[in-house]
Amino acid sequence: MSSTPNPAFGRALVSDPEQRERSAYLKVFRRPGAAEEQLLADGEAGLRAVYAGRVPPEAVERDVALMRDGALGPALGWYRAMTDMSDLPPVRVPTTFVWGEDDQATAAAAAHGCGEHVDADYRFVALEGVSHWSLDEVPEVVAAEVRRRVGTPGG
Repeated sequence: MSSTPNPAFGRALVSDPEQRERSAYLKVFRRPGAAEEQLLADGEAGLRAVYAGRVPPEAVERDVALMRDGALGPALGWYRAMTDMSDLPPVRVPTTFVWGEDDQATAAAAAHGCGEHVDADYRFVALEGVSHWSLDEVPEVVAAEVRRRVGTPGG
């Protein structure tokens, strides 16, 4: 399975106005201390807002509790460690990219460009009506794609 970022995401950040707009949150997430403060303020309102009403409330509460109890800094560290990806070699293993067409973080240009960076069997799966939170919205569909990729029964 694949997920951005990869060179396609970096290219889209530079060339695609829609991706730049969707990625505006990166400026906040990359500010140590300030990001945590902003996301946890007012009863974790900022953190809850990232789910955009697309994730079941019990899953939001589970994730918010984990973030509040220490996982937020390390999670934001992932965004803070992102660098220029333009010189990454192509992926050389079979890859499936599952993308929700309503993904609020990854625009179509970045999603559709991912396959250009894979030198192996590649499959692009677009999920209509699904957001960035596909694992919470349609876990059975994502699981079926994983099974299909690894060749297990039921996939």
